[in-house]
Amino acid sequence: HGDIFVNFTENAAAGKKELVLTCLLENIAGIRSVKAASPEFAGNKELPFVFENNLLEITVEPGTFAGYLEIDACIEK
Repeated sequence: HGDIFVNFTENAAAGKKELVLTCLLENIAGIRSVKAASPEFAGNKELPFVFENNLLEITVEPGTFAGYLEIDACIEK
């Protein structure tokens, strides 16, 4: 991603830009959900996503995190 994030700076999670990640996933039937985890919040957050033509596009909304974010996609079985 082209933007540079300064880890854990004050109000970094309150930024006004969304982050869109695109991943090529071949031989996957579908994605059931996409969740984010971070030491910056309790539990998991659901992330909006679109999965078409082997491309998974995940949108991380502004204010989700400031320095660290783990993203997990749950595959349909």
